[in-house]
Amino acid sequence: MTISRLTEFYLYSAHTHFKYEIILACEGSYKCNLNGTDFCMGPDEFVIVKPGDMHSDTLEPPLSYVAVNFQMEGRAPSSRGNSLFRKNCTPSHQKGIIPRSIYQNLVMRLEAEAATADHIAPHIQDAVMEELFWHLVRALPADSLSPAFSAGCAEHAFTNNLMKFFDSNITRDLSVPEMAEYMAMSESSFAHKCRKLLGVPPAKAFSDFKMTHAAAMLKDPRLMVKEISDYLGFDNQYHFSRSFKSFSGLPPAQYRDKSIVS
Repeated sequence: MTISRLTEFYLYSAHTHFKYEIILACEGSYKCNLNGTDFCMGPDEFVIVKPGDMHSDTLEPPLSYVAVNFQMEGRAPSSRGNSLFRKNCTPSHQKGIIPRSIYQNLVMRLEAEAATADHIAPHIQDAVMEELFWHLVRALPADSLSPAFSAGCAEHAFTNNLMKFFDSNITRDLSVPEMAEYMAMSESSFAHKCRKLLGVPPAKAFSDFKMTHAAAMLKDPRLMVKEISDYLGFDNQYHFSRSFKSFSGLPPAQYRDKSIVS
């Protein structure tokens, strides 16, 4: 990420982009040409340049802007085709306006973490940048996004909402009808989507969620196995131990011993 505050005139000749680039004007006017279309962006306006675009800039002070290069991979919701925009979208579909009240604090946090430069800072920057990205995507014209990306967003929202529901009910048993009702789906549709996105049926997804949490808790030697079992809503410690061994391959006590040694 670059935050530029210009005091001199700059001219960037036409060049082809190989990555996505977000350009967000903060102060002044940002003039550029995108695929033959001239733009003059004022404060709070942004454009997302996509791979293959031809782009040039004419920058006159006073001007401050944020520029971020990124690729559609990793935690982005669509790896299918790695395309943010629909085919044959026009440059106007790649522009938007974002309220300063939303982005200003995020940009300040990114600057602060860049100045911190410790081993944690890059992870915080990634998290803040991801939040900024989603705010910008929300501000794009609704018909600008590719169908694959839109579908990926819906899948990401399904998984995220379900994990939040699991987390808020981790101390008790959940039935599949309860899960389906919360997700506003029929039981059959919900079970089908769970298998498609998570690779397991709903009950197994919730059990795996609990066992992942149990594994983290077992690394704390102050917690007794029975305490963990009770916290996670198991009727008895034997049932918990059997479930955990099925999940991890080791009974809880053995898993704890191995974790402490390693």
